[in-house]
Formats: sequence, structure tokens, C-alpha cells
Amino acid sequence: MWEQHSGVPVVEAASDWASIQELELMEGVLEAAASPWTPRYPWSSSQPRYILQTAVEDALTGGTDAEDALENAQAESEQWLEDR
Repeated sequence: MWEQHSGVPVVEAASDWASIQELELMEGVLEAAASPWTPRYPWSSSQPRYILQTAVEDALTGGTDAEDALENAQAESEQWLEDR
């Protein structure tokens, strides 16, 4: 559990506690804790920014035209989100 949650202390049986079961939203919180970095916050990832940056650099250095670069970056970013 320690490695799975990136060093965040957790209690595996917390979902069985009466005090947790009484809180309507806690099930979602506990499920989200299983993947603390993704997919909860895909917009905070550096990967979409890297995809866009690479496309812009390619267009600026003449590797492709701007329209194609941005269309490819959009498609790659959408695919990345689907794979999360």
C-alpha cells in the first residue's frame, strides 16, 4: 500500500469504518486516493504541455506548418487523455 500511494500513509480498511461509511462522499475520496496523480488531474500533467511545445517548436523550425502542427498536437493530447 505504501508504494502504491506514493508514500502517503493509508489504512486499507478505512472504507469499512462506520465513521467513513456515514460520510456520503468518502467513497469517492478513497477511490481517488488509489491514483493520487492521475487521472484525477490530467490537466496538471506536463505531458499535454510537452506535446504542444514540441509541435510549436516543430512549426517554428520549419519541420511542418503551424496548422498541421497544432492539429497533430490536439490529436495526440486527446489520445493521451483517453489512455489515462
